[in-house]
Amino acid sequence: MSAYTIFFVFLFSKHNVLTGKVYDANTKEPLHMVNIFIIETDFGTTTDEDGYYTLIIPDSLKRVQIRYSMMGYKEELREIFFKKKDFLCVNVSMRMEPLKAQGIVVSAKKRKFKSTAFITPPFLSDEEFISLPSLIEGDLLRTIEVLPGVTKASDFLGSFSVRGGSPEQNLILIDNIPILSPFHLFGIVSAFNATAIKSAELYSSGIPVRYDASLSSVLAIKTKGVDREIEGFTGIASLSLLSGGLTLGDRISSINSNFLVSFRRTYADKVLALFNYELPYYFYDVYFHWETDIKDWTLVFSGYRGADFLDLREKDEESIKIVGFDWKNNVLALNLFHSGAEGDLLHIFTGYSNYDFSLRVLDNTYLIDGNVDVWSLGGEYTRNLKDHEITFGVSNLYWPFEYNARAYLGLKYSYEGIWSDQASIYIEDKIKIAETLLLLGGLSLTQYYSKEKGLNTENLEFLRAYRLSLKYFLKELEAITFSYGNFHQYIVAVNSPEMPIYYWVPLGGRYDPEEAHHFNLGWESWIREDLYFSLEGYYRNFNRIFTMKPIKEIDLGNEEDYYQSMFEKGDGKSFGLDLFLKREIGSNRGWISYSFLRSYVNLEGETYLWDWDRTHNFHLTFLTLLRNKYELGIQFAFCTGTPYTTSIARYRCRKDLIPYREVEFYWREIESKRNQVRYPSYTRLDLSLSRSFYIRNNELNIKLNIFNLLNSKNVFLYYYDYKKEPPIKKAFYMLPFIPSIEFIYKF
Repeated sequence: MSAYTIFFVFLFSKHNVLTGKVYDANTKEPLHMVNIFIIETDFGTTTDEDGYYTLIIPDSLKRVQIRYSMMGYKEELREIFFKKKDFLCVNVSMRMEPLKAQGIVVSAKKRKFKSTAFITPPFLSDEEFISLPSLIEGDLLRTIEVLPGVTKASDFLGSFSVRGGSPEQNLILIDNIPILSPFHLFGIVSAFNATAIKSAELYSSGIPVRYDASLSSVLAIKTKGVDREIEGFTGIASLSLLSGGLTLGDRISSINSNFLVSFRRTYADKVLALFNYELPYYFYDVYFHWETDIKDWTLVFSGYRGADFLDLREKDEESIKIVGFDWKNNVLALNLFHSGAEGDLLHIFTGYSNYDFSLRVLDNTYLIDGNVDVWSLGGEYTRNLKDHEITFGVSNLYWPFEYNARAYLGLKYSYEGIWSDQASIYIEDKIKIAETLLLLGGLSLTQYYSKEKGLNTENLEFLRAYRLSLKYFLKELEAITFSYGNFHQYIVAVNSPEMPIYYWVPLGGRYDPEEAHHFNLGWESWIREDLYFSLEGYYRNFNRIFTMKPIKEIDLGNEEDYYQSMFEKGDGKSFGLDLFLKREIGSNRGWISYSFLRSYVNLEGETYLWDWDRTHNFHLTFLTLLRNKYELGIQFAFCTGTPYTTSIARYRCRKDLIPYREVEFYWREIESKRNQVRYPSYTRLDLSLSRSFYIRNNELNIKLNIFNLLNSKNVFLYYYDYKKEPPIKKAFYMLPFIPSIEFIYKF
């Protein structure tokens, strides 16, 4: 209502007029659709798009109580006194209420529980992986490790294993586009900036049929846009001991759009340079997210770039590079959504992903570089027909690869023009057979073609993938589930024999795609309004997997022989039980996860425990609000040690005898069978304490993180000190007690 209209209403009316503006206390942005009511009457109104409201109040009411309410915000009450024919202006600021926001999330999760035919995938919000204790700063992939079925090899690796599979068997998607090796700091931290990520969902059972490109799991990550309720410019500035970042966003109402840009960079190299000390390493990452609504269409254009650089030079001669190592990830994603009048949904997507690395040692003595591109295109249409929800989809993944390696002493290996193409068509039908039974069936057909230009090898495969899931409801929010599926993987990550670096190659020639079968049986329930529980047993049969052979067993005669002899074929199995108990709402919330896991692999006729086997995995995660608005976070982990191969005996050998010199000896070791023993159990307690302060209606959050509070000595590996006689076995430990502080300023 305009100012002129209000004036004339007041001028010619015998009533009182109350007007004003309602806005967010933190962002100062106007709030649209705030409900405004006079308590114990039927008089009320709502705010317009600019946050303004006008309420006509009968002259008979001299004293009124006004309630301002909006979902996700704390209610505000105002007591107003009127004289005869008053015109009053009352502006109101409202603060977001976390408990209400949590309640909205819980309602959404319960709806998903009812509509999902398998165990509901664990879901992490941006609030959770920012608020929980962390290593220096909030990290998505380090939060993933506390979910059921997830294990990690060590503190030094951000990569994770799901239900016994290897890390490269996890498909990681960012806005529906695959991303490879998304890590910074040599794998210690993830490439995902917590302030730019909206949510992450982990599929470890009941994986939808559209995802048939990995053997173990799918981690679907969504980037963040600006909340639709917020108008105007917003931002987040963050600073930790590791990096500094800035996230900026705005809504453009005139074209019904919003955008968000986020940048993060390590700064230690710049700070140390002020003291004439050079740190030869830094990383950065950049995100952007653009969202536009056009009638029934929503367009989301997003992207990511992350890069790490190590440039270690000779002190006396800076032109000589001792080690130069850099790796980069680039992702572009375009998603288009259309909602129809009948509840149907059309989703079209396309995108590009790139992983590039380069390693130089001793200037040009050793050189390794590689490049992997992923071109994605697909579409999916979902239609509701009475008790059926039918989905049709097509997708195509095109992967060109390049790899080069050479050493000064003559080793040379390279391949270019190697590529693969994965074209799929699929159908999925979710059927509500009865009020108590939900069934999901799916089938995909994939044509996989790989070709190695110059190596004269190619491979053409036609593969089928099946999905079957059943959910039987014992009560409205309690159900028994069963799911089955077979899965394929078309590219594998291998360790370079020349240098300790991972790279990716497509399976082709004499190597068929990897294959696995999953069987899952579970029970899940909302025990009460805010408490979710799930229990699931599983068995996985890895029919065909490939690992890289030892270098001595690979034919290095030429590129074709190298490619055709680099893998050994095997199979494996894993089985276990996952338990998950989570409280979603309240000042005390968190979860408990426990996993029992056994994982075996068979290669060359020898069966042994897989490297990712951990018999018991227990995690406790807890967040609580203390007095004076402090929030305390606790994470505790207890895990069985991973298996390893040890030395069971050693003997001394004499070096070649040189006349007139003292005889020299060295030790040789006899190893046990592979992975016959285990490292000691792993324990770790992390702590965080945070508090928010309001500065001119902007929020400053200060968070203290303590990683490994008890300084637990978790063994990473054992080695022998051969300077002692006899040699002494020593332990190299994982990360110790690490305190840090983090600042997040929202404006």
